[in-house]
Amino acid sequence: MGERGHTKGRTHTPGQWTVKRTDTTFFVESAEGIRIVSTIWHDRLRKPYPLKAEAFANATMAAAAPDMFEALKMAREAFVVAGSMPLSDADTLALIDAALAKATPTGEASDV
Repeated sequence: MGERGHTKGRTHTPGQWTVKRTDTTFFVESAEGIRIVSTIWHDRLRKPYPLKAEAFANATMAAAAPDMFEALKMAREAFVVAGSMPLSDADTLALIDAALAKATPTGEASDV
């Protein structure tokens, strides 16, 4: 489908994501200029918005998501290729699988 439609097989907006900001908002933008996510911050009130430093940390973590996702996939493959794993490695593999599953969309955005 076109840019506004669902693209079968795509799990997230590709490319490097970076943090940008306006006066009261941090947002994560793709290399193509697509705004992925944004967070409003307040300089004195914690609720319902995060404070500025927390909002920046949240946006920074979101911007790192594609890189972390790829790193986890590579780490998982390295564990599998290594063959048998001691229990601690099996636990690590389970954590990696859970993180990858959480980062892999299921259903439609309208279901959220």
